[in-house]
Amino acid sequence: MKINSVKFKDKQSFDKNKVKPNVLAVYEPFNIVVFKDDQPVAVDAMKVSQSEEVDASLDKVFTGLSICIASDYEAGKLFLQSNKMVIKESFEATKTFFVEVPDFAAFADFYNTLMISKIFISVEPDYIQPFEANEEMTVAQQWHLNLFKAQDVWSLIPADAYGEVAVLDIACDVDHEDLQGTISDKSWNCVYDTADVRPISENEKHGTPCSGLISAKTSNGIGVSSIGNNKLKVQFLHIGMNSNTGGGFFTSDTIVTRAVNKAIANPNCSAISMSWGGGNAYPMFANALTLAKNTGRNGKGICIFASSGNQYAGSVNINPASLSMVHAVGASAQNNTRAGFSNYGFKLFAAAPGVQCPTTDRSGASGYNVTSNYTNFSGTSAACPVMAGCAATIVLANPTLTEKQVTDIIASTAIKSGGYVYDAAGKSLELGYGVVDLYAAVVAAKGSTGEPTPPPAETVNLFGTIASPASTLQGSQVTLTYTVQLDKVRTVDTTTNIAAEFVRPDGSKSTFYTGNVTIAKGQTTFTSSLVYNIPNNVTGVGKFNLYIDVQGDVLESNEGDNSATTAINITAPIPVGNFDLEAICTGYTWLAPDRVRMGIRITNRGAAVVTSYKLKWEFAGRTGTWDVVRTLNVGQTASSGNVMYPSATTTYPQTFKVSVVSVNGQPDNNPANDVATMVVNK
Repeated sequence: MKINSVKFKDKQSFDKNKVKPNVLAVYEPFNIVVFKDDQPVAVDAMKVSQSEEVDASLDKVFTGLSICIASDYEAGKLFLQSNKMVIKESFEATKTFFVEVPDFAAFADFYNTLMISKIFISVEPDYIQPFEANEEMTVAQQWHLNLFKAQDVWSLIPADAYGEVAVLDIACDVDHEDLQGTISDKSWNCVYDTADVRPISENEKHGTPCSGLISAKTSNGIGVSSIGNNKLKVQFLHIGMNSNTGGGFFTSDTIVTRAVNKAIANPNCSAISMSWGGGNAYPMFANALTLAKNTGRNGKGICIFASSGNQYAGSVNINPASLSMVHAVGASAQNNTRAGFSNYGFKLFAAAPGVQCPTTDRSGASGYNVTSNYTNFSGTSAACPVMAGCAATIVLANPTLTEKQVTDIIASTAIKSGGYVYDAAGKSLELGYGVVDLYAAVVAAKGSTGEPTPPPAETVNLFGTIASPASTLQGSQVTLTYTVQLDKVRTVDTTTNIAAEFVRPDGSKSTFYTGNVTIAKGQTTFTSSLVYNIPNNVTGVGKFNLYIDVQGDVLESNEGDNSATTAINITAPIPVGNFDLEAICTGYTWLAPDRVRMGIRITNRGAAVVTSYKLKWEFAGRTGTWDVVRTLNVGQTASSGNVMYPSATTTYPQTFKVSVVSVNGQPDNNPANDVATMVVNK
């Protein structure tokens, strides 16, 4: 049984194929259909751009896109255009490009083409992966607003204050009676790349209660009130597809990276809320979050929050909450203790009310509460937007505050409750810095000048990226590209120390490089590369970590984003001495009435490097051979289009056949995959 992911070039072909009986999954934004096939199937290259076998769990489906970050935006754009690569979308502020991988190209070849140019500092494949929303449902009153002394807080906010919170979630009922005018016109459907963020399936209900906690209309005589008190709007950024009844959904790196770039481009955005999580991290998404934290809101930074999860666990190990630049938010109960379901541990930043919080619900029978347009929302899914709304309200009280100042105020004024052990820094495992106290935080913000205490020297912020090939073999040598970046231009050189670490699939770690880097005055980025030899006794998904300013020599405004990571899939080679070329027909194209181009893909499935091979072809009563001189490393693929000239009297259908005759002048050791055929019609 083969599970094949197929990306169609046009909507018509996609719509025709998505209803076939052997369809396992459909990812409409990417024109991808996943089929369950009993036998290998030759795809039509006229209609299909990518086809690959995937695991039945569907936990990693390639979208056919790559996320590419350039050292210089204009140079990157020119390179891609000059090489006739399709740019689907670009973001100048973060030098990020969403690029279509050429039809049937191996990602490793695409990666090498871009990285060899020295223009790109990171090139990553885009995968669709599953995530879960973190909600639970019960009933109660608006106790969280009473805890916050909301009426007193609102009296401290200037009358003309205005701000927005970016909510990255699953659809929002913008037509809800209590959300009229509270959803920003900068909202965006980052899945389908349109402005409409309304639900399109009965399972898309999670984003509406999250939004209502921040921006539901207050004092309008209906429904519920919200933290924002008509001064905060939600910039809703829809990031999920294929939602299920349990609250789960699928997304991809391009989707969530697009969302963060939308938030960065919004000067009124002061906080990001993400009430969901999963086990896999997206490297380009993490890079965008770092830039949002450091450069958003006109350089003051955007506060980034994610729910810690509802697994009753003593650690925060779901993404994005576990990422270094993200503040993990736990849920507190009405007595200011940790809600039993709320994940906790060292990574937890603080807690916010997350039990029985009244808010807006998706209207009608598709909401959580089928008898009302309002519901009582529980879980870290509720706590996260509450915390983000609090951070945004603090900014309303004092817009001069930086991201770090806002989160420092939340930490220092939080309620140290629950009888838990708080360390010298004021932090506990169960509640982090405690339960957010909005009134105390706003009072502190009003009393702040918005200017930090003058440091003894200029403060800067260092952060970076690291990129590796997506996959490799045991014992192989890989090249890693990394950057160290400054948040601003300086008039002097900036020298810092770095360390690079390899994390084996079993979690064991080894540091393989330490050294110094210097960012020259007038520059903000240092780019270089490292070489690492993969151990010959590991398989699975490993990681490379980059640590910046390890010794703390640079006076930084934020020490929380001094690391970057990238993943690499390590596989074992076929036993040495095995020549094994796999032949596949990828489709055909009629170029003229007497010319047809046959698509062929040859993959080195053996254990040795291939430098030459011979193929035999048969078509329309004719036969011939091709002698190919080409280097194919283990696992590498070569695609070609070979033109046939059938006679004018040939009748159709005809069968095209290609066979592997020899490899490096020797017989192929696995005849089972040496022959490929396809039926040609005219």
